[in-house]
Amino acid sequence: PLQPVAAAMSGAAQGAAQNVVKQVVLHPFDTVKTRLQTTEKDAWSGPGEADAPIWRSALFRDLYRGLIPTLVGGTPGSATFFAAKEAASSALRAEALPVPLPTLGGVVAGVLSAKVVRTPFDVAETRAMAARSRGSSAAPGKLESGS
Repeated sequence: PLQPVAAAMSGAAQGAAQNVVKQVVLHPFDTVKTRLQTTEKDAWSGPGEADAPIWRSALFRDLYRGLIPTLVGGTPGSATFFAAKEAASSALRAEALPVPLPTLGGVVAGVLSAKVVRTPFDVAETRAMAARSRGSSAAPGKLESGS
């Protein structure tokens, strides 16, 4: 078994790699799904129409747009989750606790630490979306006063 510090470093590397691979694979699917869900019903007449090639090209254009912010926002949280999970599991295994407890303790430590890292990103994202939905030109992360 690894020492907790080595387990944390290994977990952080695994978490970062996991998030990057996941986003690279799944981001295009999320992009297409979001475009279909947020576009007016008549805008996508669908295949079979005379404009089917135009429909497809618009739907599948720039599939990786927005990937970098997604990676910047998600990778630290994933790395933190796996680092804390592996470190706590390793430390608890060294105490010779019953089998499920090190895993359970590791997952709890991972979730709590990841929330601490992810929350500021979530707050900034929510504020930016709220500002955009009001048609505001306020900088992301800053809400305009209602006066």
